[in-house]
Amino acid sequence: MLCGGNIELDKWNQRIINHALRQCEEAEVFSYRRIEQELVSNNSKDKKYCIKESSQLSLRILKDGHIGYSTHSGKIDSCSDLVENALFTSKWGGAERISLSFGTLPLTDVRIYDKSMPTMESFPQFVGELESKLKEKISTRYAYRVTTIQDSIEVTDTTVRSMCYDKTILNFLLITPEERFAWASCRNGLIEYIEKKCEINTNLFPIVSLSKTPEYVAVSPSAFRSIIYKIIALQFNGKRISTEGCNNVSFNRDLSIIDDGIQDWMTGSQPFDDEGTTCKSYYLIENGEFISGYFDKKTAFAMNFPSTGNARRSWGTPPNPSINNLLVEIKKGVPLQTLIGAINYGLYITDLLDLEGDAINWKYQGLIKRAELIVNGHPQGIVRNVPIKIDVYKLLNDIELSATDYTNVGGNMRCCSILCSNKIIID
Repeated sequence: MLCGGNIELDKWNQRIINHALRQCEEAEVFSYRRIEQELVSNNSKDKKYCIKESSQLSLRILKDGHIGYSTHSGKIDSCSDLVENALFTSKWGGAERISLSFGTLPLTDVRIYDKSMPTMESFPQFVGELESKLKEKISTRYAYRVTTIQDSIEVTDTTVRSMCYDKTILNFLLITPEERFAWASCRNGLIEYIEKKCEINTNLFPIVSLSKTPEYVAVSPSAFRSIIYKIIALQFNGKRISTEGCNNVSFNRDLSIIDDGIQDWMTGSQPFDDEGTTCKSYYLIENGEFISGYFDKKTAFAMNFPSTGNARRSWGTPPNPSINNLLVEIKKGVPLQTLIGAINYGLYITDLLDLEGDAINWKYQGLIKRAELIVNGHPQGIVRNVPIKIDVYKLLNDIELSATDYTNVGGNMRCCSILCSNKIIID
């Protein structure tokens, strides 16, 4: 959603740029404003409500072919200090031959959040409806936290006077006395989704132990994200590819992974990245073959590629390559019930804990926090705290079945359940 920028802020940003251009070749200002409201409730009795607001300003310049950078939080009374700090840092800035100016862009209209999601104004009404739904589903005590965040990002440079982009995100966390929780963020049908999660989490299975080594392991969309997200983010980062090259990796021929910065209803979407490059959808992996990494302008320049629109920065850091949204596509999917039915003795992993290890070599270890024990295609109980070792490269090569239960997980990844051999998952 694009909107006109704040007039006073626009004038102030232009003053900073004009001041900087007296001493350098190029300049850009990146301003960021966040309004966050939060409600914490314990069984709808004790409620705590607060609103927090913050703002930051960053200046990036090009001086004698070198990048300078400075930041400031809160209100500033003079643009001189901001410019002087940027000029000072340019003495040690890396040599740069990329123009900062991004000109007039053909921007994509991205629907970043569901219009039925609560805005700042409709927040109290949303919470009331949510509580009514929860009381129908849960008879015991419960606590929850609801947070809405509105981000306003404005980019001003020598070519474009002002471009403003707003994004609203909602996060919801419900915790029951049994320490079972439902979490949702920025999605369609949020209340219905939470109801479903509550029903699943309150439908208790007995805690059981493994009597033998599982033959197969199925992985839920949430657990699949925990396994592959950080490794994909590292392995396909433009910084790594530009310095170490591509290792000619290949995967299961049915697997494709897309980085999509314009996917509706996902938190990583926006019309342009933090360098002004138009966001788009493109393949990282297509039919098992490596296609591209994700790049900002600097890493793309090193590879003689155009930027993929993946530059991200906080108010205090220069741009770096960062994933927008990951979309996993696997051909020949079957219904989840069919996938589970193919397991004679195995696990359906829903939660993983403390994954750590050697991401460079695609390997992790940790604990299965929660998994369903499947016997002859039917759940028999809950298994907890099982040690796990994962070779993610083998996992992505040896997927035997995938389900059609594609789900948005974590706000910025869409994936499905998969089935693979226990040799890849459990040590």
